[in-house]
Amino acid sequence: SDKPDYLIFRPFRGNVAEVFNILERENIKFVTLEQAFIGQEAINVGQPQQKYKNWLGQINYDNRAGGELLTKALVNEYQERLPQKAIFITGIGGDFDAVSLDRQVYLSQQSFSNNTFVVNQIFPLHWKRKLIEQRLPSIVKRYPDTNIYWCAGDEMALEVVKQLRKLSLVSKDNSPILIGGFDWLPEALAKIKSGEMAASVGGHFLMGGA
Repeated sequence: SDKPDYLIFRPFRGNVAEVFNILERENIKFVTLEQAFIGQEAINVGQPQQKYKNWLGQINYDNRAGGELLTKALVNEYQERLPQKAIFITGIGGDFDAVSLDRQVYLSQQSFSNNTFVVNQIFPLHWKRKLIEQRLPSIVKRYPDTNIYWCAGDEMALEVVKQLRKLSLVSKDNSPILIGGFDWLPEALAKIKSGEMAASVGGHFLMGGA
């Protein structure tokens, strides 16, 4: 079959060099979306146009700024509703990839330095709704004071909404629980409109799908 003029795709951890080697060998030019790979894998492939001449460039999103934006949006909304109430945030992270880690940088930093709210813990639940279904009851039991669930993605936030409803939970003292995520998924935006979610951060101008 004919080769494409170029590929635009999001590489995933674990096989980045293998895929890049194939594209380089086949002389297919490519552009990557987000750098989810980290550590030695990132060192091995380097930067665009270094080791791989067909790697034309990479489109990155400021996930760190997005994580800070989501945190502040959720905290500000809670303070507007209940200005005198202490805020306890439980984080639902993705995988140990650069996207999730960057999104939660601000929240992680605030664990040690913030007087406005308390970060209970950030749980890496690997972007999987099934894991949230399995783990959320024990998370709720461990941190019953949680009044904000910060989620690294809307899919996970939607599952938190679903499981809290199943558990018939609002919060320990029946004050509201705010839930936020990333990606501007249509279902999440509908939940924000209905009041079941509080916020979603998005605006990616380009992303690949399968």
